Amino acid sequence: MDRPRTISAGIASLFILLNVATAHAAFFSYTITGTVLIGDETWGSGSNEFGLSMGDVITATGIFDDAPLLGGTGTISFESGSLNTMTISVGSATFTASNDKRYSTESKPSLHFDAFALDDFDYLANVGVNLAPQDFSSDILGFDDLNLMIGEWSSTVQTAAVPEPISVVFVSTALAGLLAIRGRQKKA
Repeated sequence: MDRPRTISAGIASLFILLNVATAHAAFFSYTITGTVLIGDETWGSGSNEFGLSMGDVITATGIFDDAPLLGGTGTISFESGSLNTMTISVGSATFTASNDKRYSTESKPSLHFDAFALDDFDYLANVGVNLAPQDFSSDILGFDDLNLMIGEWSSTVQTAAVPEPISVVFVSTALAGLLAIRGRQKKA
């Protein structure tokens, strides 16, 4: 076997293996909404350091691989090295998965689902992260700023399948390369 053919076969094999390895994973975009129940320390409707008042909505959005959800129950971790993403918008602040205080040490943050319903949302960021005016904590289905604000997450999570164009691009590129090499070999 000549060198170009060996290289092209190796490249094609690599792309096929990458495609097979990811074929079983399904990625979903998600949106979780939370509602502020208490806006200030006097249990009233005043605003807190995030600029939120009673009734205001916060969101968590991103993408996760649903492989850990067997029968709709399991934990999605957003630790370092995962392809899962998370962005939490809390009034004047925005947090990402990597802003969690335990990000690289405890497989946090995480979402736990039970029968496809959100059962636990575990997250903790300290004041000052991304210029946050206060701490932000989430546990079970509640969130707070460890000071003035208290709220709850909805257990209903909006999800949508994420198309996987990368695999299609990889396979198409590999096939185009093989066809180009084959065409050159026929001309020679």
